[in-house]
Amino acid sequence: MLNLSQYDLWLFDCDGVILQSNQIKSNAMYQVALHFSDEKVAELFQQFHQENAGITRFIKFKYLFEILLNRRLFDDDYQQALVMFGQLCTEELIACPLTKGAEEFLLQRAGGESKFIISAGTEIELQHIFAKKGLDRLFSGIYGGPRTKFEIFSDVLACYPNSKSIFFGDAKADYLVAKKFKIDFVFISDYTEFSDWRRFFHQKDNVKIINNFSEF
Repeated sequence: MLNLSQYDLWLFDCDGVILQSNQIKSNAMYQVALHFSDEKVAELFQQFHQENAGITRFIKFKYLFEILLNRRLFDDDYQQALVMFGQLCTEELIACPLTKGAEEFLLQRAGGESKFIISAGTEIELQHIFAKKGLDRLFSGIYGGPRTKFEIFSDVLACYPNSKSIFFGDAKADYLVAKKFKIDFVFISDYTEFSDWRRFFHQKDNVKIINNFSEF
């Protein structure tokens, strides 16, 4: 079992880690793409979203218009897509349940440890959602897009140069950012949309895999 007492900086992805929200966002991605295209393109875009979990929507919607729809001029529709996605998701995310054991796990660490949400979700939306849920008080900061996780990690870790850090995620991108910054990583499998995670993490000794936080 992982020795949690060694850590003093705790970093968490949001979707599939703190909130059971992956399916909400996948459905919204499909609906937004369908508005600008057809069912085939919408399905391809939803698949792209799921295969690239942990990457900001700002990059994903550019992929929709530039690659899948082969458009050069799309700024107005791009902005509309971002607004639509936020409108489709926000209220559902406020009502969305937490992952199993997450609240208890966070409350056990409500003392002096520093805890941050670092998500691909939009920062303003994340802060609004966690405030509405009454969970913002449990974190030292809640960060998200349009900055990338790499950018946010760099900024946060620079403020805690002597800390022992751990990151909880549910996507390949989460693992890659933890690896880049040489911090310990816990993969949460119960809610992930990363279908190939078993093969990907096979023989990666520096990863702890759990179903959900209740295992702690």
